[in-house]
Amino acid sequence: MGLWQLNSKIVGSGYDKTFQFFNNGKFRLNYSSFDDNKRIVAVDGRYKISNGKLYMVIDYREEITGGRLAKGSPAFQREEFVLEGGQTVKIKQNDTTSVNEPFTIKKVKRDQTGEIISLTINFNQYYRLSDIPRVKE
Repeated sequence: MGLWQLNSKIVGSGYDKTFQFFNNGKFRLNYSSFDDNKRIVAVDGRYKISNGKLYMVIDYREEITGGRLAKGSPAFQREEFVLEGGQTVKIKQNDTTSVNEPFTIKKVKRDQTGEIISLTINFNQYYRLSDIPRVKE
């Protein structure tokens, strides 16, 4: 359970890609807040862990529709053109393929008390930021 961030345990002005795993078997994948051209914002679904494998089923995705490309601000945006405006919509997804396509969990690192501080899901390393993920309001 908890809030896990890709590649770093440090939070700056925003999050990189994060997973939120909830006690009720649900998860949320939030894509990086630094990607100014993304259309997919987040993925919501259900998960289970079995034999060192992570099974995730997508129920919904949030994506941006519409909007326009505009010049990025060199002060805080790294892209030449960024997506501005648009509307975030929630799209239901009937996901049956990922039920049998698990992700591998490897390289679990623990601190001196035995608490898990990082793990690798497939080839991406995630660091635990919190034991309790924030519930989206």
